Amino acid sequence: MAAFRLLSPLFFLLPLFLPASTSSLLAFNCSSLSSPLSTPTQAKQSLKTLLQNLTVPISTTQYAASSISSHLHAFLQCRPHLSSTQCRICAHNAVEAMAALCSSSASVSAWFDDCYIQYYDNTSSPVRVFASRANRSTDAGPDPRRFDLALNTLVLQLRAETQVATRRGFSSGEIEYGYGRAVFTSMECLRFLTPEACDACLAAATARSRRCCGGAAGVAVVEGGCVIRYDTYRFFDVSSGSGSGPGGKTAAVYEEGEDGKGGGAARRKVVVGVWWACFFCAMGFCLGCWVLRRRVAFTSKVGSVPVEPTK
Repeated sequence: MAAFRLLSPLFFLLPLFLPASTSSLLAFNCSSLSSPLSTPTQAKQSLKTLLQNLTVPISTTQYAASSISSHLHAFLQCRPHLSSTQCRICAHNAVEAMAALCSSSASVSAWFDDCYIQYYDNTSSPVRVFASRANRSTDAGPDPRRFDLALNTLVLQLRAETQVATRRGFSSGEIEYGYGRAVFTSMECLRFLTPEACDACLAAATARSRRCCGGAAGVAVVEGGCVIRYDTYRFFDVSSGSGSGPGGKTAAVYEEGEDGKGGGAARRKVVVGVWWACFFCAMGFCLGCWVLRRRVAFTSKVGSVPVEPTK
């Protein structure tokens, strides 16, 4: 089996080769084996041809596969609701990254914020890419327990949504967890994965995020054929649909009370208490009105009794 170079040192030179407008690179993997089918110059030319073949058929599906001369095979996938122009830009940047970092490799895979691209030749198979990144400077707020509860709730919801055919393996959303804060999450699977394989991949990515990045509020995890990302700010673009859009919803999280028995029960007690207080106040008001009326009637009756003159 070919050895892999995950996140080569050249990865840190990537910004020198890409436009400033490119989406963030989440993970990149080059096969350590060079392709015997072409020289570096031929490989770069093949990548340019590959880009043209991939981006021409892009339509509303945001998905394309291509082969060049029956020896170089490629696959491109953009987030479902990304525009064709945005998808082409991401694909162009991805191919530029491949050409800059490992154009002569027999197999390359790359996950970006907005797209995934891979290619491989007849001498190899697609490499898988695994990576995790934690932004520990992101603050989860004064109550990390509520953050974890909200995150777990949202992840389960979004995993279920990715199984819906119209989602095309992508879902995103947000959930509030108190103190005016929210957690934003997106997840995506490669289109050729079955629903079962997609869910298993997302479960593995979730487990990896807990192992590697516990306590961090900003995390991105790539698990081969899927990616999960979450943070305390809206990192996805709602206007383009690459974020929550039709594929996500704003949810509400069940918050634990200070005693750990659940804020829902406490809130119900408050509501019931207020209801009974209002009830007794109304009863007291009615009783007071009745007593006042009786006193007025009694006073009027006493005042109407005639007084005999003194002899």
